[in-house]
Amino acid sequence: TENGRVYFVDAVNGRKSDFSLGCLTKPTVPVVAVESHPVEAEKVLVAYANGVCVVCDMGKAEVSEREMVVSKHRFEHPEALGGRVQEAGGFAASGPWLQNAGWSPTGDRFAATYSNGVIAVFNPSAGSEPIVARTIQCADIRQPEQAETAAQMDRSLQSLGHVLWCTHADHDRSFLVVTSGSSPGHQSKIHILGTQSRESNVKHSRDVSVVDSFDTESVVAISTVPSTSPWRNGNDGVDGLVVLSGRQTRVRMVRVRSDLRLEWHNGLAGELKWCMTQAVLQVCANGELSTTLRKALEQCSTPQSLSSDSIACAEASARVSQLCCCISKSGMMSLWCTMGERLYCYDETGLDLAYLSRLVGAESQVTTASLCGLNGLLALGTHTGETIICVLTCDPWTSLAQTYTKFDQLRTTGLEHFAQHANKDHEAGPSHERVLNGQAESAHEKRVPN
Repeated sequence: TENGRVYFVDAVNGRKSDFSLGCLTKPTVPVVAVESHPVEAEKVLVAYANGVCVVCDMGKAEVSEREMVVSKHRFEHPEALGGRVQEAGGFAASGPWLQNAGWSPTGDRFAATYSNGVIAVFNPSAGSEPIVARTIQCADIRQPEQAETAAQMDRSLQSLGHVLWCTHADHDRSFLVVTSGSSPGHQSKIHILGTQSRESNVKHSRDVSVVDSFDTESVVAISTVPSTSPWRNGNDGVDGLVVLSGRQTRVRMVRVRSDLRLEWHNGLAGELKWCMTQAVLQVCANGELSTTLRKALEQCSTPQSLSSDSIACAEASARVSQLCCCISKSGMMSLWCTMGERLYCYDETGLDLAYLSRLVGAESQVTTASLCGLNGLLALGTHTGETIICVLTCDPWTSLAQTYTKFDQLRTTGLEHFAQHANKDHEAGPSHERVLNGQAESAHEKRVPN
């Protein structure tokens, strides 16, 4: 929240936990990022707007907040890069603001970007200061003379925004994806920063270097495309990026070549035809796509529609490597996926979130989302604190809530729904003919998820 507190919601019963994490820095500032550790599930990275990053061990929550703090980190920026007074979130403070933060794929390091064009890499086990501090143009800024040189950076590099730390599909070398622009709200470049090997070997600024810079329209959101599914996490084995950019907003796919160079993928430059306003949010599925969800996807129509032949559809479905939802400022959601080396939009599958929120009495703007590939659940967070849970399914008889559904009832209905599909998948076996809702259905008959 804007007052620095982190709340937790039980994913099983949907109730907000009695436990919450208070602001771990003074004065109270907004939380910029919360990201769970990719390997150690109980560890969480919490990044604050004033630059403080805290690694917490949630397994010690019952003891005390003090015991939960594993490490605390902050970069004291050189005077040449950190003396400006900036406004953010309705309050003023001195120094650059932290814009984003995220773990490396193994969790041995994490990276943070700042509003003064700086990217820093921290080792949670090696003190509070970063092991790497640089700008796009200057490899090390910790010395005064280097900082003064870095301060003369190009206007398009003055503020860094998104940061993703990935490994490539073709080799073990890791790399960082960073966006930059003239301000936090106008990010017009995508940069690839390569490391010498795996991220655990990053120890000095010389271990991180700029490989490529790529001009684009104003970047709204950026997500990774793993080459295959299942994957350990969405940033592992990456060979592409999905980029929301421009106004009118466009969804485009960028290929990350084996030499870590970027190029627009010629498979599809997808216009958001449903979106007459700027897109504000993009979320990709976490975890392996379930069999039920894969079957739903293979039966949906797409631009340049797949063949209706069941074998061709099955082969195309096997190449699904990522699923993502895009949400516009007007509250419309569209569904996209990557199959092979192409990006597809499910034209007939969408959701009017503004209408849905009015139905359930929670009319507000969607501010965050999370999509689970294993069960097709889409959790939507709103600016008023409400949480709406939707499900991607090919079952037309799945009941849609028109008022608040009791969480116990929602849980029971969900368990019955997926247990029913699991039984049917087991009975159907590898055959293309299966039974749904008591009726035989051929695998090549197209049905659209609710």
